[in-house]
Amino acid sequence: MKKYTKTVVGLVMALVVGFAFTMAQAEEAKKAPAPQATEKQEVKAMSVVMKGKIEAVGQAFILKTPEQKEYKLQGKDLKAHVGKNVQVKGMLDQATQTINVEEITPAQ
Repeated sequence: MKKYTKTVVGLVMALVVGFAFTMAQAEEAKKAPAPQATEKQEVKAMSVVMKGKIEAVGQAFILKTPEQKEYKLQGKDLKAHVGKNVQVKGMLDQATQTINVEEITPAQ
């Protein structure tokens, strides 16, 4: 009986210590700062220079590259370049595939 009591007390103590440890870890997790964004998530926009033809699609404008890739365009005076082969400089939002146009020049 004594041996059984010691075993039960030992098991109960182990459970109490394990539970306390788990609760302490849970509290630390709540206090910890949110994980930082991965490099892929951080890179939303990048500077680009692309060549292609500007096309109008309804009220929107796209740049169609020689590789047949299409990018939405945002900026001023895009309508004046519709149907022309141009070089576009701007910031590409990779999530939306939209180029915020900073400069348009005739393609060389």
